[in-house]
This record gives sequence, structure tokens and C-alpha cells, in this order.
Amino acid sequence: MGTVTKEQIKCIKTMQGKLGDVLAKTVVSGCTLGRTERVSELHKHEAAKVIAELKRLDPEEVRAGKMRRKLIALAYQRAGLPVRANTAQKAAVIDWLDEWCRKYGHGHKELNSYTYKELPMLVSQFEKVMDSLVMKL
Repeated sequence: MGTVTKEQIKCIKTMQGKLGDVLAKTVVSGCTLGRTERVSELHKHEAAKVIAELKRLDPEEVRAGKMRRKLIALAYQRAGLPVRANTAQKAAVIDWLDEWCRKYGHGHKELNSYTYKELPMLVSQFEKVMDSLVMKL
């Protein structure tokens, strides 16, 4: 069992600032089964659960997730795959999309690293590329 990382603490504290101290402490307590409300006392796996739960509760992160799923659907379409592709196909598309985002995306980082505010530009950028590829056919 590893201890919480500095990156995890930073992420949780950022989310805590957005969602409120009481909610964040409640989530920490729930994810540790009441063992603690303090972020610094989390184990690494507990911190991952806390981050996932706080993101699930963040309305901005929910909207960002919808935009990410839109990009993934567009990437599936580009690859000619059905939305219900097998796991290996899905992984290949996600890897390709992450690589595309790092290489050509305006922020040059993986898809999940783009913030809610950055995603509309990325979606627009990807749609323009998709449109240009269709026009060439």
C-alpha cells in the first residue's frame, strides 16, 4: 500500500476548492470507510478513488467527459469501427487519439489532460481535420 502522491494531493485540493471542503471531506471519509477525512492520510489507491468520485461530482468534469466521448466517437468513425468495438480495437483507437492529441492538439497533451475550457477548441480542431479528410475522398 503506497502513500498518496503529491500529484494526487494537488488534484484533490484543486477539486476541494471547486466543490467545497465539506463535500470533499465527506468523499474522503466515504472512500476510506470512515478511517480519515484528511487527504494527507490517504493511501494511493484510496486517493485514486477520491479523485474519481470528486470528478464524478464535478459538473464541469461531467461536461468535459461528454466532449471527450464525442472525440472518441469521432475517432471510432475515422477508424471505421462500430461504437461497440472489441476491447483491443477500443484501446488502439484511444492510443491513436492520445497520440494525435499530443502531436497535433493545441495543448500537445493526452486527451484526459485537457481541461473543460480547453476541450471545445480540441473538438473543433479534430472536427476540422475529419472534415478535411472527408473532402479529400
